[in-house]
Amino acid sequence: ASDCFALVGVTRHPTKRDRVAVREIQEWHAEAGHQISYIGDDLSPGPEGHLIKLRKTHNIVCVCFDPYQLIDMSQRLEVQEGLWFDQFGQGTKRLEADRSLLSNIVSKVVAFDSSLAGSGTLWNHIDNADRKVDDSGSKFRLVKGRGRIDCAVGLSMASRQCLNLNL
Repeated sequence: ASDCFALVGVTRHPTKRDRVAVREIQEWHAEAGHQISYIGDDLSPGPEGHLIKLRKTHNIVCVCFDPYQLIDMSQRLEVQEGLWFDQFGQGTKRLEADRSLLSNIVSKVVAFDSSLAGSGTLWNHIDNADRKVDDSGSKFRLVKGRGRIDCAVGLSMASRQCLNLNL
């Protein structure tokens, strides 16, 4: 399987402040044996290039990310673009986010327009996800089931961060 990178952008829902609205879904794949070009080019920006484009047209409050292999990019864009990056560890914070995402989907706290580019990919990634439950049964993590889950994990982290910010 080739490498994959997902970017999921959310905001508070415009009329229901206790909910999130999905605004952006992007996914990048590397060809087998290659790496993703994080900057890309003008016609096909990579994740870093796309984030820079979004920064020019949107008020990005926070970029939460899994720090694995992204520290350099986050430090560079904090300085160059004035973005706030918040490391979203894969421990307790991620477990809480994954549980919240499931609850928020069931409770219809997550809203998005099905015509949004990438919405099919997002739902496929959610559908592909399985749960790994701890021994106590009180905590679980989204794990890969039938296929990629990168967009589901991105939504989990972004939703949790958005609802926890005092906005």
